[in-house]
Order: sequence, then structure tokens, then C-alpha cells
Amino acid sequence: MAENTPDLLLDAQDVQRFNQVIMFLSVIGPRFRDVMRELHQRRARALEEAGRLAWDPATNAELLHRAREHPPLRQMNSEELDAWNRRVPETLIGKPVDEPFTVWTGRMTDENGRLTVEWGVQAHTWDNGVPTSSLFVVVAGERDALAMTKHLRAHPHPDQLAYLNGLASTRPGEFVAPTAPVAHIPAATADPREVLRAGWPRVPLMLTEQAWEAALRKVMPPSAADRLVVRDPAHPHHRAWVQLHRLANQEFVNVGANPERLADIIWRRTRWNDPMDTPAAVAHGHVNKARGEPGYVQRVVQPLGVNPPPRQAAPPVGAPTGSRMIPQQGPVNLSRVDRPAPALLFAQNLDPDNPLDRLAARQMLGHFPPAVDQVLLTKFPGLAADVVTEPRDARAASPVTGVTGAVEVAVETPAGPVAVEEHKARVAELDPGTTAHQREAFYMLGHTAPAVDQAIAEKFAGNERIEERVRVLYPNGFPEAQAAAHHNLAHDGEVAAAAGRATPDNPSTPQDEHDAGLATGAGEHGHAATHHGLAAGVPGEQSPVVRRTTHRVIVVPDRDRHR
Repeated sequence: MAENTPDLLLDAQDVQRFNQVIMFLSVIGPRFRDVMRELHQRRARALEEAGRLAWDPATNAELLHRAREHPPLRQMNSEELDAWNRRVPETLIGKPVDEPFTVWTGRMTDENGRLTVEWGVQAHTWDNGVPTSSLFVVVAGERDALAMTKHLRAHPHPDQLAYLNGLASTRPGEFVAPTAPVAHIPAATADPREVLRAGWPRVPLMLTEQAWEAALRKVMPPSAADRLVVRDPAHPHHRAWVQLHRLANQEFVNVGANPERLADIIWRRTRWNDPMDTPAAVAHGHVNKARGEPGYVQRVVQPLGVNPPPRQAAPPVGAPTGSRMIPQQGPVNLSRVDRPAPALLFAQNLDPDNPLDRLAARQMLGHFPPAVDQVLLTKFPGLAADVVTEPRDARAASPVTGVTGAVEVAVETPAGPVAVEEHKARVAELDPGTTAHQREAFYMLGHTAPAVDQAIAEKFAGNERIEERVRVLYPNGFPEAQAAAHHNLAHDGEVAAAAGRATPDNPSTPQDEHDAGLATGAGEHGHAATHHGLAAGVPGEQSPVVRRTTHRVIVVPDRDRHR
């Protein structure tokens, strides 16, 4: 009986086998991670080469819908422009600008005055103190704002501002009710917003929402049409329905498309049994893909039930298609691009090294057939990551939810400490005696980072208005100085703790000095830990650096440590 009792302990041979397995895993683990990373990168490249953001067509359509919902560049609205201009004292606005070109940036605020993730950019060209061209736009993030300001400082020309104004005003597929054209007003005397509206080409609303819904319901069963038509603005799929209506209206106006033919494309190409987060976004993708196919115009203008003419080769560049003419030369303004062929030509002419062209690529993504998206995604590496990342815009409406399986694409590190250093480098270039630089400092103050605000305060020391603004923003001093003060006190505590622990005992006295020193050292060590924690909790603190200033910080928190 005793001989059959199992031995639950590992013998030496089993322990050796386990050690060999652990050693093997420690060697093969890093290699396995490298292989998986390489496969992940290859998968991302394959997606970009195919003009897709995800393997699953429904997910790809959802991500393109998100790209259309969150433009990387737009015009400031009236409320934002008023809040933007209030950052500068009125006495400074009235002073003449003594530079031929100015550009500055700063973070935007919401209606409650809280900072958002969007950044505003303002630029002017000047002639004897009078603005000859202006720019007031909002970009999606700090990285784009810095890239734009650096590019404009290197190319301070009116045509660059005009290009950006056109780009910010362009939302492919947007439509409005037909209105009388706005008379042109000279830019030097007009409200910039009115100047931007003058001559802005937009697609007129010719296919009403009711007519588009009727076409869908005539072609599709009620169950399918009900999944597409979302008239309630509070519904999460309403924006996708609006985008689908805009695309149908654009095709109705530009090529004379039969709405029932567009509805038939959606009905025949959609896999209605497959899971779809937003059916209207999937339908938008099917129509967009059909727009780039040969013979699309000939088929889509026919009445439903009539056999279309035989397919023909795509018309050459410059040949008429519908009611529009494809230009023979590359378009220079994205607002003029409304058809697949000009869009493809426009995408091919973009410069990957130009930050403004990257914004144009992001503005185009999702509005044209997959062939255009393919050019954009391959020419601008990392462009897909700008869409895959969840929108962080606090101003935007509820973001699309339920998107899964999106590919992660490598992208440069988001703006953070590096961007702070770029802002500080720009502050170092400012001249406190120049009016334009004073205005730029005001736009930055309180809308970049505490470290930048401290650099502005030091650079413009003696400027009463800037000093007053700094006192309002930082009544207790700059966070960096507060953190340094706490680190200094923590350092003193650690030195005192070490000295206490090293206190020797004096045999000639009745008390034990060594034990007393240990108790004192423990107390000082606790004080040091407390101040390290307080320093880490200061807003704007980036890293636990003991001293960030060149002088000793004398700000002492309210605690009577040294008697």
C-alpha cells in the first residue's frame, strides 16, 4: 500500500526540465514579439495599399464616416472668433502692426471657458499696418497647429493663406439651399468671415430628403429602408444618414443621377445579414465605390428597369461627364474638386512633405472612391492613425461607438513635452518691444502649457498687462516653481533623515542619542515622502526633477518644520 503512494513533489529531473522551459521562453519571447510586430506592420501596410482602414468592410465604412465627421481643419465660427479676439487687450488691437507677416496659435476654449483639444491659428499679411489677407481657422490638434505655423513662417505669402481658407471651407458633399452670390468686398475692409463666404462653391440642395427617402423605400423592402432612414437628429445614426443624403444630392446635381438607381446600388451591394454598426455609413461606401467604376455615369442616369448602354472605357481627362467638365490640368483648390477623376488627380499632386497638403489629404479621406483613398493612405504614412484614434474633440457631437477591429497604424508621438519645447523656442524668438510679438504672447498665454506661460512671463517682464494676466492665471505661482519648492524641501528632509540615522550615542549622557536620531530620521523621511507626493500632484508637472530652476526656490508651504 505504501509503495503505491504517489509522490507529489518534483524531483531533480523535473525541476531541470522546468528550468529549461523557462530559459527557452526567455530566449524566444523577444523574438516572438518582433515577429508579431513585423506581421502587424505588414498588415497595416497592406491595408493602406488597398485604400482601407480595416479588414472588415463594415468597420472600414464606419471609420471613413468618422473621418468625414471630424475634419482636421475648419473655419472659426462667430462665437469662437469673438472669444479668440477677446484674448488681446483692446488697447493692443488698435496699435499698428510693424511686420509684413504674423501668425500665432493657441488652444481653443469651449463655451464655458475650458480648454479643448482643438487649436486656433490666426495669420495676416500686412501692408503699412493694414491687413491684406487673413486667416482664422481651427485645427484638430497641437501637432497640426505647430506644423502649420512653422510652414507659414517659412512661406509668408497671401496665396498660402488663400489656400488654407479654401481648404478650411471645403467639406466635399456639403450642400445649401440656392442663395444669391455674395458681392466681393476687399479683404482689407471686410469682415474676414464674409470674404470667405464670397464665391464659396457649394452644392445646391436639389434632391430633398423626402425625395431621397421615397426613392429608397420604392426600391428596398421596408425593413432595409428603415435601417437607413434616420430622421431623428438625436439618433446616433442620424449623421450618417445626413452624409448619405448629401452624397445622393451631389450625384443628382453633378451627373443627373437617378435616385432610384443610387438606391438600387445600395440594395444590391449591401450584405444585409452581416452585422453593421451604421448601415447608412456602409451604404455611403457602396455609392462612393460605384462612382469610380467605368460606365457609372451611363448606368446611373437611366430609369430603373431600363437596361443601361454597354460599358465603355472611362472618358479621357478633359472630356465632359454629365453636367461638369474634368479639368485638363491639376486643380489647385480642393473646393473645386467634386468628381472622382479630379480628386484622383488632386491626390496624386499632393506633396507628402508639405503639412498643408497633409491636411488636404485628411480633408479628402472618405469622400471619394477607394482609388483616391489608396493614393492618400500610401502617400501619407500614418494618415490612417488620425482616423483610427478615437476623436478627443470635446466640442464635437457624440463620437461613433462600437467600432472594433480597427488596425493600429504607427504614427509619430503625439504633441507633448516636445511641443512644449517648440513653444518655448518660439517665445525665445519674440521681441517684447514689437507690437505683433506682444499680441502673439497674449494669444499663447494660458492656452499652451504652464512652462510656456512661465517663459512668457520671464521674457515680457515689465509688461503690465502680461504681468496682470499671469497673476490672474497663477495666483499661487507657476506649477513648475511650486513643484520645485516641494522637491527642494523633500531633498532637505532626506538630508536631515540621513544625518539623524547617523547620529552616534554619547555614553556620558543617560539618553540614547542614536535611538533619538533614528526617530528624527524617520520623521524627516516621512516629510520628504510627503513633499515628493505634493510635487507629483502639482498640475503641469512633467517629471520628478529635483530642481528645474537655476536659483533656489524660497516658496515654503505652510508647515513649521524647522523651529
